[in-house]
Amino acid sequence: MSRQYDEAHGDDIEINGETLHVIEPSSFEELLEAVKMKDKLTYAVNSVPNDEDPSSVYALLEEQEGYIREYIDNLGDFDNSILVANIDYLCRKYNIRVGELERYAGISAGYISRTAKENSLKRMSIDVVWKIAKLFNVSVQELIGSRMEEIKGNTALLLKFLDKLIRQTESGEHAWENAGGVMCYLDERLTGLGLFEQTDDACVYHPDHLNEKMRWVLADDIMVCPEFVEEDEALMIVPFMKDGSKEIMYDLIMLYDNTQIPQYAQEKEWEKVLYTHDDPFMRLTEKTDALYKMIKSMELDAKLSSDMRSMVKLYLSTKE
Repeated sequence: MSRQYDEAHGDDIEINGETLHVIEPSSFEELLEAVKMKDKLTYAVNSVPNDEDPSSVYALLEEQEGYIREYIDNLGDFDNSILVANIDYLCRKYNIRVGELERYAGISAGYISRTAKENSLKRMSIDVVWKIAKLFNVSVQELIGSRMEEIKGNTALLLKFLDKLIRQTESGEHAWENAGGVMCYLDERLTGLGLFEQTDDACVYHPDHLNEKMRWVLADDIMVCPEFVEEDEALMIVPFMKDGSKEIMYDLIMLYDNTQIPQYAQEKEWEKVLYTHDDPFMRLTEKTDALYKMIKSMELDAKLSSDMRSMVKLYLSTKE
C-alpha cells in the first residue's frame, strides 16, 4: 500500500488513514500519549518516500517534542535539601550516625554521605530512599516531600496518630466496618446525627466546618472502627467532596454511644478528631487517604480476630 501524506486541517496530518496531531500534555497520562504520538511522527518522518515533502510531518514532530520537553521542564528539579534534612533529623532523633544507618539498611559505606550533600550532583537511587523510609517507618513521600522537623503543634500530633492508626489497621489490631452511603446503604446508626441526608442521586454530607451553602456529597462509603478505645466509642472516616468536583477530603469523627456514657460526661453524639481541610499543606490528607485506601483494600479480606491473627503468625514463625 502506498503511503499518502496529506495535510488535513490545522496541525492535523492524515497518514495512511490515521490522523496524527500534537498533544500538549497536562498530566502524566497525557504525557504517555504525547510520547506515543512522537514515536508515530518519528516513524512517519523516517518513512517518507523520496518523492514526498516531509516538511509538514517534521514540523509536527518538532512541535510535539517541544511540548514534551516543556512539560518535563515544568516538573522542576528534585529538592535534595529536603531529603538531606530529613535523614539528618531522623538520625538525630534515633541517635544513630549515618554510617550506622548505611549498615542497618545494607547500603555500601559512604554512599549516603556522598549523595546527601546539598550541592551534590548525584542523587540517591529510589531503592535506597525506599530502604531508608522503611527503616524509619515513614513513607517515601514524607522523606522527600516536606521537612519533618518543621511539622509542629497539633499537625505533628495528628500525623503521629494517623501513623499509629495505619500500622494497627495493617496489623489487624483495628477492624473497620462499612457504614455505607454510596455503594452500600447508609447505616442506621448515622442517620440521626444530623450530618447526612440520603437523596435520590447522592448521600449529602453537612459538615459543620465548610460552606453550608455548597452541596457536599460522599465520595465513597463511610468506614467505622467500632470500640476504638472504649466500648462506647467508635471512629468514623467520612470521604467527601464538593458536588461536581473530584477532590476528596476526609473528616475523622469520634462517635459516642450516649446511652452508655455516665451523666457527668459529655452528651454530644459526635466530636471532631481531625478535618484534613484544616491542613493547607495536604499532609493530613495524604495520610488519611492512605489509611482509607488500606481499609477499603482489606474490606474483602478474610476476617480474623487480633488474638487468632497473633496465634497464626506465631504458628507460622515456628520451625516445622
